[in-house]
Amino acid sequence: MKHLYLGAGILLAVLVLSLIALGLVTGSLTRISGELDEAWQACQTGNYEAAVRAGGRAFEQWEKARGLTASLVDHGPLDEINQTFARLEACGRLSEWDEFAQACRELQSMVQELMSRERPYYYNIL
Repeated sequence: MKHLYLGAGILLAVLVLSLIALGLVTGSLTRISGELDEAWQACQTGNYEAAVRAGGRAFEQWEKARGLTASLVDHGPLDEINQTFARLEACGRLSEWDEFAQACRELQSMVQELMSRERPYYYNIL
């Protein structure tokens, strides 16, 4: 009976740690998505400096969260997100604002898709 309790305790500890990690990743991705939306909105209103700053904050958040995110999620979308962030930065430097706005929306869509893949729904587990 002691082994049963020990096994249940270990399983519970793993579950709690997984939920904490999921919360951290989801929180980071939510902030990134918000910054990208702010960058897109600033770009649409012609406030390009604010758009570049918001895009830079989103990239900084991504850099902070990338290590934990990479250890917990599928790596395929991460490479694509990294490439799109590089495109976003280049568009900001070259003042290609239509491309900048498009890259913001693409990144936001990718980040939201990544969040939806990692939510603990039954269809993600099965």
